[in-house]
Amino acid sequence: MKTSNIRKSLLLVFICSLSMALSHVTLAAEKDSTGKPAIISPNYEFLQYRNDDGSRTMTFKMTYVLKLVPNAVKWKEVTFLQGADQSEVLGKSKTDARGIATLIVPPGAQLMKDENGSITLGASFEGDEQFEAVSDQISVKDMGMKFEISTDDSSKTALVKVNDSQGIFDSANLKEATVSFYVDRMFKPLKIGEATLDENGECSVEFPAGIPGDSLGFVRLMARIEENDIYGNIQADTLIRWGVPANHKVPASFRALWTKVAPTWMVITLMILLLGVWGHYSFAVYKLVKIKKSAVKEPENEDDTENTETEESPEEASEKPGETPA
Repeated sequence: MKTSNIRKSLLLVFICSLSMALSHVTLAAEKDSTGKPAIISPNYEFLQYRNDDGSRTMTFKMTYVLKLVPNAVKWKEVTFLQGADQSEVLGKSKTDARGIATLIVPPGAQLMKDENGSITLGASFEGDEQFEAVSDQISVKDMGMKFEISTDDSSKTALVKVNDSQGIFDSANLKEATVSFYVDRMFKPLKIGEATLDENGECSVEFPAGIPGDSLGFVRLMARIEENDIYGNIQADTLIRWGVPANHKVPASFRALWTKVAPTWMVITLMILLLGVWGHYSFAVYKLVKIKKSAVKEPENEDDTENTETEESPEEASEKPGETPA
């Protein structure tokens, strides 16, 4: 029985030691041959959107994966450039908590064009002791988008027109291009429909009923042409009172996964799990102490047994053959 308990305790200690050793191996694998942390090559995505007011929104997102978990490259400076040789700096911005650096080029900014009328934009991260340097660039032509809103008694229709600064629509490259319509939400835009451009560069969708807005019913409506080979991303947005008025304030006593106060069931579950984990550790320590105490007592018990065997009682001595009691 004692041997079985000792084996179980030793097995538990071995498992705990193995898990700690594996964590050290994982950390060691993240270092190079000199013992220094290995330089990480981040994943990146460069996007630019031409807005309806003539400005451009440029974003550069950097992430990396560590122990199968995606992480953002935070608080790093990114330089936004223009020109075929990327020689002119448009501005600099630091990545936020999501790993996204954003630069808005104001309307009327002098952007260099090549002989085909294309604008080359880029973003560059110079790297540091932790991350490798990365950069990307794209070439796009200028094309704008505008909203035209119409409301009647039966429906609410959002119409967009696409043309350049001279009012010309490139039907050869943009006819039947897909325009996606969104409503801005808390986490990401909600898609409410899509349509294709006609030969005049126009398309429209009906706004669905029942979409929650702010306290007055205003919603931000957006339209986008995404990842066009020649014009890149084109977007327009407008604030319109087509939503259902809603109060988005959360009571302080309300508990949910997305509030600051966790739900009661989650708190109880976490406490049970933690008690189970620390209970196993405490049980292992208790067993180790018991093993140590039993190892100290066993030699004393063996000495007592030997002394008992060597002593003989008077009755046993009288029963030996050839001897007469005195």
